[in-house]
Amino acid sequence: MASKIIDWLNEGVSPSAEPTPEEPARKAYDMRLVAWLDILGIRAIIKDEKNHDAESVISIMSELATYVKAACDPYASTKQLNYLQIADGFMIVADIDLANELCAILAEIQWKILINLKMLSRGAITAGSVSVAHEGSLIIGPAYVDAYVLESENAIYPRVIMPNAFFDATLNIFQFDHIRVDTDHVKYIDYISYTIEKNGIDSKRMSNLLIQQGVSEMIQQQCQSAIAKQRFGLLQKYGWMKELLQKNNISGL
Repeated sequence: MASKIIDWLNEGVSPSAEPTPEEPARKAYDMRLVAWLDILGIRAIIKDEKNHDAESVISIMSELATYVKAACDPYASTKQLNYLQIADGFMIVADIDLANELCAILAEIQWKILINLKMLSRGAITAGSVSVAHEGSLIIGPAYVDAYVLESENAIYPRVIMPNAFFDATLNIFQFDHIRVDTDHVKYIDYISYTIEKNGIDSKRMSNLLIQQGVSEMIQQQCQSAIAKQRFGLLQKYGWMKELLQKNNISGL
C-alpha cells in the first residue's frame, strides 16, 4: 500500500483524486478573406447639424445596409460569408474560394453608393487570420485590423485596394478582370468597368446615365467647392474619381 501511495505522489495525483477533465477546444483563427468598406464624407454630414439631422444620417446608413445585404445574403445563407455593419462601414469576411465573388460584391456596392447616394466609398480587401463569433455579431483577428488600417491609411482615394496578401492567398483561383494598378503601384477594383461589362452597356450610355442621375454634376460641384475652400485633400479624392471615369472613356465631366 505504501508503495502505491508513493507512486501516486510521484505522479502528482492523490489516491482519491478524480481524473482531470479535458479542457474544451479553444476557438482558433481561420484563414479567410476580409474586406472593409465605408462611405467617404459621412463624418462631415454627421457634423453638419444645420443641413443634416439624425434621420438623414440614419437614412444613408440604412440605404448602405440594403446594398450590402442584397449583395452578400446569397453567400451568407450558405455560411461562406459573414458581414457586419460598424457605423458607416461594413466588414465582410468570406471563404478564400469566394475571391472573385467578393470583388464583384464590393464593386456592386461601390456602384450603388455612387449612383444612388451620390457619394464615394473607399475600402480594402486582404487575406489572413480572422474569427467570426456570436453568429456573426463579432469579428476579430489580425486580418480585421489589417483591412481597416489599409483602408484608413493606404487607400487614400475612393478605391478598394488589394495588398499582396490577397493575391498570395488566391493565387490559383483569382480571375476577376477588373483590377487596375494605380500610379502609386497599388492595385484596386475598377467598379466602373465592372458595371459597364455586367450591364452590357458602352461608355456613351454610361456617360449619359451619370449625367441623368446627377453624378457628373455632383463630382464637378465637389471639385469646385474643394478649390474654393482650399480643401485639397477633398479635391484629390474627387479628382481621382474623375480620372477613373475618364480611364473608362466617360465624358461629361
